[in-house]
Amino acid sequence: MLWKKKEGIGLDIGSSAAKLVVLSRAGKRLQISRYGIRELPPEAIVGGEIIDRELVVRAVSELSEELKVKGRNVVTALSGRGVIVKRITTEMVAKEALREAVFCAAEEHIPFDINDVAMDFHVLKSEGKPKTLDVLLVAVRKETVSNLLQLLKEAGIGASVVDINPMAVLNSVSYSEDISKTEIFAVVDVGAESTCITISRESEPFLSWHVSTGARSFAQALQKGLSVTQAEALKILMGEDGKEKDEVVSLILPGLEEIAASLERAVSYLSDTGAGEKLDKLFLCGGGSASLGLTDFFSERFPVNVKVADTVHKMGSAPSPLGSRLAVAIGLALREVT
Repeated sequence: MLWKKKEGIGLDIGSSAAKLVVLSRAGKRLQISRYGIRELPPEAIVGGEIIDRELVVRAVSELSEELKVKGRNVVTALSGRGVIVKRITTEMVAKEALREAVFCAAEEHIPFDINDVAMDFHVLKSEGKPKTLDVLLVAVRKETVSNLLQLLKEAGIGASVVDINPMAVLNSVSYSEDISKTEIFAVVDVGAESTCITISRESEPFLSWHVSTGARSFAQALQKGLSVTQAEALKILMGEDGKEKDEVVSLILPGLEEIAASLERAVSYLSDTGAGEKLDKLFLCGGGSASLGLTDFFSERFPVNVKVADTVHKMGSAPSPLGSRLAVAIGLALREVT
């Protein structure tokens, strides 16, 4: 067994909040020893790009001070439109030549100058022609990575690993939920600004798609349809205002349909490339997963077991309702302790 740290620190800088989780070992069991959330205004981070740098630095600095991790390395992640996740096929080559072959094949899939991009990949079970290899390619501008690392430095911490949100969410859900190795499951991570759909098959990522609809889009639809303020719309969305579920769902339906259509395309792709394989389970997570009527909508739309992921029930330290919102941060922290 590989040696693992006794403590893992995961930092998720999302478009609505910075979330930091510290996992520690208690014998053979993991527990959330400390966690914190700093809310961010909508204009702080847009499309995964940090707009108000000073505000975000301050939020991360305050979290690291509060949770006593100042000066330490954390596992963090990138997300948004600038992060490209693609399933691609390349020729099967010797192991020592694989990286070069993948990066050469990647050029046609990346809309940036290849010299300006940092890339990594994960080898998948091949579904293509003989003598080919399927890989999950991850690419991001080097400048984006550099900016994130500089932000952490200004906040008084470093980074041991820079991951991407879809992989962190899969890690979190796989650890916390009862999923067999043969089951195919999807995670719909509903964030404030966007939604990420990720499918896992045979305990490995199969694909990841980005949808530009999130909880803020839902709230805006409620603002317009009910003539309420943004704060009132968010309360209604979270079921805190006594509004009928059917009325809320009818107003946010266009956004729900957009997410559902993307998931249907992902499931169709899974079926087409995997000998008719179908989805077994669907997990919802992210702050937007608490939206009124969301679980029922997906349960009626997809004939599988649908539930909001509870990523903390095996750890027992944080209140369960936070589990879904902390999913990315927990998945990042798990990188160092599992």
